Amino acid sequence: MKRFLGLLVILFSVAQAQTLEVSAGLPFTAQIAISNVVLSDVISVGAAVSTERVKVSADGVLDFSVVGSLQARVIAEVAYVGRFRVQLLARGSFGPIAANLGVAYWNAAPANFDPFEIFATDPLPNSGIGFRTDLGIGYRVNRNFSVFGAGRFGSDFSSFSLEARVRDGEFEFRGGLLGAVQTTNAAILAQASAIYSPEELPFTVSLGAGFGFTQTGLAYEGQLTFAWIVLEEVSLSVNAVYQPWRVDVLPFRGSLEVRINPGFGTILLTGYLGYNQVNTWVYGARIAFRITLEELFPSPEEARVSSGLIRK
Repeated sequence: MKRFLGLLVILFSVAQAQTLEVSAGLPFTAQIAISNVVLSDVISVGAAVSTERVKVSADGVLDFSVVGSLQARVIAEVAYVGRFRVQLLARGSFGPIAANLGVAYWNAAPANFDPFEIFATDPLPNSGIGFRTDLGIGYRVNRNFSVFGAGRFGSDFSSFSLEARVRDGEFEFRGGLLGAVQTTNAAILAQASAIYSPEELPFTVSLGAGFGFTQTGLAYEGQLTFAWIVLEEVSLSVNAVYQPWRVDVLPFRGSLEVRINPGFGTILLTGYLGYNQVNTWVYGARIAFRITLEELFPSPEEARVSSGLIRK
């Protein structure tokens, strides 16, 4: 812990911009994290310490102007139970082509690193040891039509999917096929979704569904995403995924998050709900306070402006 706090002091002193977050939740967990520590034009780093683990990350960004861009992130975590997890995430675009890559290895279950990770839309498998590799590529035929292909190879779940996306004004429609192999069976599903983002209304909603077959019967799924700017200072987001045919993750995963901007930092209130393979409900809650160090330690001139001594 002392070494980590020393690392935070060093990051504070050498970095150009940082975001500090303090959080706590149930089941009991607590964390302090710093992110967006800009070391150069292309590299930023972050670090976190919680009641479960220590985490460090590094991000790199290369911008090729109108030609394209490349982004990469490396994450390393060490749990106090003596286990670790490493991840590499990358994505880039070059003209009409976009691609993404993900590699992960872990030798402890997700709860040893983050008790709320199991509720994510696309979490890592809930296994004690494993690996996962993701590769996806997309091609934009024109501004309203694009196609995507993705493959996943892992110790608990592997899949391949093809998808077409059509944009029509405020709507986007997606449809495709997914083939998957998991530890107990294989499945194939037809998937479709629609996204509605009205320009004059402060919300976005996405609905998705899938239907197909496994080796033992029917396979079906559904997904809902809803984001709403309730007030200028308050926003709300809801995510829910139902995949009863999956055995490597919770069949049902959901979260509700409220963000409040009181004028000094941001408060995040999040509730989690899930349903596991043994027909038991699992849940969690988290509260976090996030603030940039510019807000926390304003320059003397900014402090005088905010106090009213100087008018903008």
